[in-house]
Amino acid sequence: MSNSRTAQPAPVKVRKVSLRLDLNDLTIGDLEDFGEATGTALDDAMRPRKLRDGDGDLILDDDGKPQWVTMPTPTTLRALVWLAQRKTDPDFTYDDARDVLVAELNLTQRGTAPAAKPTPRGRTGRAASRSSATSTT
Repeated sequence: MSNSRTAQPAPVKVRKVSLRLDLNDLTIGDLEDFGEATGTALDDAMRPRKLRDGDGDLILDDDGKPQWVTMPTPTTLRALVWLAQRKTDPDFTYDDARDVLVAELNLTQRGTAPAAKPTPRGRTGRAASRSSATSTT
């Protein structure tokens, strides 16, 4: 008599995460950890890249120009989830980030650089020099 039971797949551990990522909240240590985990700098990982097909050939638009994609790679997403979640859950590991459902991510990105402060303006409309902006005479 043969065993007609088939092996059942192991249950998948799934995490639901609402991710709010503000790049201005990252520390230098976070940037280093991102680079060590992914093998690339965060600014390089977030740059748009040319879209390629399964054979590695460029996908062109109707004008013959390469199409661009801004969706982060799975490795980038995993590292971003890890960086964000460990701020509120210190026990959250890089491996834990693999178990987060993409459909459950709510990825928002505020700024990518601190906002520039307004420059003091002189009467001519040009930026005032440091000495004229602070002068009391």
